[in-house]
Amino acid sequence: MRRLAGAAAVALALVPAVAPPKAADADGILGHRPTYSQRKPGTVPDVPLPNADAITRRIWAPGIDEGYVPQGVAAAGGSIYLGSYRSAEASVGRGPCRLFRIDPETGDVTGTLDLPSSCGHAGGLARGAPGRIWVVDTQVMHEVALQSEGRGIGAVLREVRLAPPLKGSFAAADATAIWLGSYEGDQPGAIWRVPFASITGPVISASDVTASLVLPSRVQGAAFDQTGRLWLTRSGSTLGEVLRLDPRTGTVEARYPLPDGVEDLSFDPAGRIWIVSEAGSRRWSGWATFFPIVFQLDPLRLR
Repeated sequence: MRRLAGAAAVALALVPAVAPPKAADADGILGHRPTYSQRKPGTVPDVPLPNADAITRRIWAPGIDEGYVPQGVAAAGGSIYLGSYRSAEASVGRGPCRLFRIDPETGDVTGTLDLPSSCGHAGGLARGAPGRIWVVDTQVMHEVALQSEGRGIGAVLREVRLAPPLKGSFAAADATAIWLGSYEGDQPGAIWRVPFASITGPVISASDVTASLVLPSRVQGAAFDQTGRLWLTRSGSTLGEVLRLDPRTGTVEARYPLPDGVEDLSFDPAGRIWIVSEAGSRRWSGWATFFPIVFQLDPLRLR
């Protein structure tokens, strides 16, 4: 098995509906402020968020008032797609999954899609064939055909099971394959490359893997930039950071602090990074960090 192939982002040729301009709130955040908390975005005690100068846009994560916990992110076709599951209890880590389409210019939700009951976490999103994205869960993933008009996002085309040891805690994609990642709390994780051409039946297994890489613990998301380098997020209730890896060896080349609770990430065509944090969602409202926000980063400003 080879170690790692070159990777390139796959852009989707979709044109989203244009929403009217919308002003940010008093904190400069687009979208709808949650009603369940009056806390200002930030931390307790009040200290500057790490790499705040690199954050160029902020949008309240949709669905958090209803108890949705933001997880997977994909920038596609001029929109931002966010995968979430519903839970307001710290002890409950699975629930009904919903996919949101967000206008990055206004923060408005321009479409939603409720996923099948087999989805319980929606931990990662990855671009697939043109006009499609994958929503991955621990042992299952769903291929969604996107539509660019109306309040709907599209439709689920198929469901594919992941046979152990494969896990879909998060996912990334290169031009020809999906990469499935495993979150591990206290030991190294892994990421496996499965060519899109191999996803033909109801199950994929280790025999479909053409490359793999050992990852650090507590990885929550992955994405390839336009040069093929692999970026990862790591997080928890008191941890948030993004890492850049050598795609051949897995060596960490750079490490940058971010707000606690960061989940998935995705690169848009301009090379900017979109990330979401679950810190301060209803499930995690007791954390010191309150930042249930989809935010855009300029990677050149990371320090």
